[in-house]
Amino acid sequence: MSAFLSIGDAELEYSFIRNSPDRPTIVLLHEGLGCVEMWKDFPSMLAQVTGLNVFAYSRAGYGCSSTVDLPRPLNFHAREALEVLPAVLAKMKIKKHFILGHSDGASI
Repeated sequence: MSAFLSIGDAELEYSFIRNSPDRPTIVLLHEGLGCVEMWKDFPSMLAQVTGLNVFAYSRAGYGCSSTVDLPRPLNFHAREALEVLPAVLAKMKIKKHFILGHSDGASI
């Protein structure tokens, strides 16, 4: 089940599986055409196998998150990495974490 958080002008869709507040969180960053829904049951399986918390969100312009103006600027990966992701982590109070990205998510 997904929910939404506000970052700047954007509403970002997310899913958060919380196993324990004392354990680190695996933050999943989707590929260039992905979103929360595209991870399917991987976050649940990952949380079950590792015992860690798992957080995934759809960047603006993907999934059920807010739309964006296209084309994206050439530096959008850097903006996502340096501005958006830290804001998401702060808003969700995720301190201890591992980042697992695929494709564009790995670039971020």
